[in-house]
Amino acid sequence: MKFGGRFFNYELAAKLLQHSLEENAKEFLITDEQIINTIKKDEKFQEKMNEIINKHKKEKEFYILLGQEAITFENSDLYFAIHIAKIEMKAQKNDESSWNVAIKLSDTFDFTKWKWMMDYYYDANSIPKSILSSTLYNLAFISQKLGVIKEYEVAVKFSFKMEQGIIK
Repeated sequence: MKFGGRFFNYELAAKLLQHSLEENAKEFLITDEQIINTIKKDEKFQEKMNEIINKHKKEKEFYILLGQEAITFENSDLYFAIHIAKIEMKAQKNDESSWNVAIKLSDTFDFTKWKWMMDYYYDANSIPKSILSSTLYNLAFISQKLGVIKEYEVAVKFSFKMEQGIIK
């Protein structure tokens, strides 16, 4: 039987929740290539990378300190797993339309405030899903307050090549 994130095939969200139940939950480093590819293909991620590259297009290389930029994911699993990620990024220009990029995305896995059903309505795109999402979130909120769920840092590091605004 599937519960929580796995009920909606939110595998990353389910893994992170499982990790938060460990006695000494420490930083969780995402290394799964399928998850990394999901991030690379995410429309909001691609838009954010193009926005950052366009800001620095006259430079040969640049470095963004962790937290100077952030991204909010809309993909359901990414949204419920890492939602708003801080960005650390180093990019080098190969030529006028090609960049090598090394990136770290970082977020705190936590449940910090009570959610009302309508908080998730636009993210879940359905009333039943938003009711379930807000209920599960609020159970996690209470569990964190009681010390059952532990707060910890989540990070993913990867590199990619960007050519003419397309992530390769």
